[in-house]
Amino acid sequence: MTAALQGFRERGAGQSTISALSNLFENKAESNAGRRERQRLAERTPNIVVMIDELAGGGAGSPFVHTIARWLENEFLECFEDEPSPFAITLIISDASLGNEIVLSRYLDAGERTPDKILVSRSSGESRFRIAATDVRIGGVNRPTLHVMTNSFPASSLHIRYQTKLTAVRIEELSNGTLETPRQAVRRVAEDSSLDLAVVEIRKALGKGAAQVIYFAQDKRFLSDLRSRLANFEDLRLNTDNVQILDSSIPGWRRKQLIEPKLRDSIKIFLMTSSGARGVSFPRTDWIIASVPRFNVESSLMEIAQLIYRGRGTYLDENGSEVSGDHAARHLVMPVEDFIVSDQIIDKRQWLRQSIDLMTLLVMLRATIWTRITGASGLRQPVALVPVGAVGVEELVSLMSTNVTRFIEEAEVFARRSSDADLKRLVKAAQANVAELFSRPKLHASARGESDGRIYAKPSDLVALHSLVVNAVGPLLVFAESKSLPDHVYFAGPVIVENWSNFTKQEAFSFEGHKTQEHPLSSSLLRQLSEIDKERTFPASLRSPAINLYKLLIREKHKAAREYTTIKDLKSPNTWVGVPTGYVQFLNTDDTTEGRPFYLDNPELWLDALAGSLSATSAIIPPLPRFQTFPWAASVGNANPLRLDQVFDDRYFMASNEMNLLNTLLLSASEDDSED
Repeated sequence: MTAALQGFRERGAGQSTISALSNLFENKAESNAGRRERQRLAERTPNIVVMIDELAGGGAGSPFVHTIARWLENEFLECFEDEPSPFAITLIISDASLGNEIVLSRYLDAGERTPDKILVSRSSGESRFRIAATDVRIGGVNRPTLHVMTNSFPASSLHIRYQTKLTAVRIEELSNGTLETPRQAVRRVAEDSSLDLAVVEIRKALGKGAAQVIYFAQDKRFLSDLRSRLANFEDLRLNTDNVQILDSSIPGWRRKQLIEPKLRDSIKIFLMTSSGARGVSFPRTDWIIASVPRFNVESSLMEIAQLIYRGRGTYLDENGSEVSGDHAARHLVMPVEDFIVSDQIIDKRQWLRQSIDLMTLLVMLRATIWTRITGASGLRQPVALVPVGAVGVEELVSLMSTNVTRFIEEAEVFARRSSDADLKRLVKAAQANVAELFSRPKLHASARGESDGRIYAKPSDLVALHSLVVNAVGPLLVFAESKSLPDHVYFAGPVIVENWSNFTKQEAFSFEGHKTQEHPLSSSLLRQLSEIDKERTFPASLRSPAINLYKLLIREKHKAAREYTTIKDLKSPNTWVGVPTGYVQFLNTDDTTEGRPFYLDNPELWLDALAGSLSATSAIIPPLPRFQTFPWAASVGNANPLRLDQVFDDRYFMASNEMNLLNTLLLSASEDDSED
C-alpha cells in the first residue's frame, strides 16, 4: 500500500488523514476485542515495516513521519499494556538529499512549521558508504535509529560547469515620454537574453555529441518559447517531435507516452520543470542544463540537487540489448544570470553588491552539489551544506480566485504551445472573457461577537486612526479600547497586515447589469468553458479550473437577475490581508478627481509586493491586479506571514551583508578547530 505525502492533511481535533488507517481494523486498539484482533494478525504477520520515501519532497513530509510513528505505536504497541507486544515494528525513512544523520535529525526536530532553509552540519569527509547509530526524536520520543548513507553519482565521469552572466540594462524612454521602471527594463531584456543563453548552451551540448539533453527551468511559458525556437534549427535536426516539454501542463495521457522507453529514448531534448522531472529517469541523458533561479534560493537548490540525478537507469540499444546509463560520461551545466539596471552610468557599488550576490549563490550551488554527490561540500571547512524545503501542513483551501488565476496562466501556456489554430482561438477568447468578468473580486468581513471590528483595509477606519495620530494636541499613549490599535492589526514597514481569523469572511464576485444566461459575454464564456472541459486534448491543469469557473457562472433561468453576486464563505482561520500603510492618499476624494476611474501605475508590481509581504505563493485574492479603489491583497490558508517567532529563534540568523555569508562559506577553519 502506498500513499502520497502531499495527500497528508490535518483535520483538527487531533485527527488527520492518517486516522483513517485505523479503519483497517474492526475494533479499536484499546478494546479487548481490538487486542484479540491484533493478536490474530500477529500470528500471520508479526513484522510490520513502513517506509516513507522522499521525506523532504514536500512540507508534509516531517509531520507525516511523526504522525505515522504515533499511529504505529498506538495501534500495535501501547494497546498491549500488561503483556509484550507480539509485533516488531520497523519505520524506514528515506531521502538521499538529506545527506547525513545530523541533517536528518535537525530536519525532523525542526518543529511543526519552519521555512525553507539551508542546513549546515559538520561533515565526516567524502565517503561512498557510511553508517551511524543515533537517537532521533520521532513522534515525540527519542528512538534508536540506524543511518545508512551512500554517496554516488550515476556516471563513469562527471564534468560540471558553472556559468555566471551579469547583464547591464539601461532604462529607456517609453512612448508616452516617461522613463521605464527598473522592473519594466529587466522584463524587456530578460526573456530574450535568457532564451539566447539557453539556445547557446543547448547548441554547445549537441555540438559535442550529446545523446540526449535535459534543460531545466521553472517558467512554463519560457519553456514554451524555447521549444518554438529550438524546433526551427534544421542544422541540428531538431523539430517539434524530438524537442518535448515535461511539466504539469502536459496532459496525463501525453506524459505517459513521453516516458515510455521507446519514445523517451528517441527524443533529443527534454525541457522540464521540477514537477515534470519528479519520479522519472532518462538513462540516455548525458547533458543536464539547469537554469538556476535567483529567487527562493533554498527550494531551488534542493530541486537542482534532485534534478541532476534524472539521468540513470537502463535502456535498449539498436540491437535490443540492455545498456546501463549509469556508466555514461555526463555533463552538468549551471547557468546563473542576473541583471544590473541603471539610467546612465553603472554605480560601482551596485555592481559589486550584485557580483557578490552571484558569487555567494555560486558557492552555495557548488557546495550543494558536492554534498549531494560526495557527502562533503568541497569547501575549505569540513561541512555539509544541505538545502531543505519548508516543514508544515498547509491548509487545503478552495478559492474562486485560485481558479481564475490558474485558468489564465494555463491558457497562456497552452496558447504558446499548441499548433491547433482553432483550439488556440477558443482558449484565448475564454481567457479574455474570464479576465473581463472576474476582474472585480471583493472580500467581506464582519467581527464575531464582541470582537474589535475595526479593519484598516476599510478607509474610514484608517482615516480615523490618521486623524488621531496627526492631531496637534493629544496624549502620547491612548489606552481607550476604541482608540488604541486593534490586536489583529500589525504595521510591517510600509504595509498594514491584518489577521482575520476572528472574522466571518466571504469572497465575492459581482456580475453587474446582465443576466448570466442572456448577456453575450457570459453566454459566450459559458459555451467556451464547456467546450474546454469536454475536449480531452486540453490538459487537466486547464480543464479543471475551466469547469470550476463554469459552475460559478451557471444559473437556472428563473434565478437569473439583472445583478447577482457569487459568494463563497471562507472558513480558514489563516486569512491575512495586506494594504499599503498610506493608501488613503491614493483615493479619489477631492473635486479634481471626482468621477474619474481609479488609476495605478504598475498594478502588477503592487499586487506582487503585497502578496510577498503576506508570504503568499498561492490562494491569493484578487487574482488579477485590476484595483477599483486602492491596491490590496489577501492570502488564505498560509501561516503567519510576520514570522516573529523566527526573530527570537537561535536556529536562524540573518547575515548582516553578503560578504559575511560568503566569507563564512569560504574561510577555512582554524587549526585548533580542526583538532577538536
